[in-house]
Amino acid sequence: MRRSPNRPAYMRRIYYDCMAFAARCAALLVDLVGADHVLIGSDYPFDMGPANPVAEATENPLLSADEKRQIAGGTAAAIFGLDAEGRAPELTGLTRDAFQGLRLQARRD
Repeated sequence: MRRSPNRPAYMRRIYYDCMAFAARCAALLVDLVGADHVLIGSDYPFDMGPANPVAEATENPLLSADEKRQIAGGTAAAIFGLDAEGRAPELTGLTRDAFQGLRLQARRD
């Protein structure tokens, strides 16, 4: 994983949006802070970002496959303690079925 050895300590406590509007800028951000501190953001419902922000990250030719996976979901999963399928029942103390029920209810609301 790329990461600048000279980054200040406070930068480890911050997570960054990869919407840089240029592949080179996003790669520079990853070089500076590491893909484990970069994630996809959105200005939805405002029309000021790219139409497909996931593609902006996953199709960036300057990022490795691992960096793309990290940015496209790995960083967010780590922040929120989710597994690859977006589940975190161990953090809530709920059974898996109860947790799934809450997720379904939230989708309906």
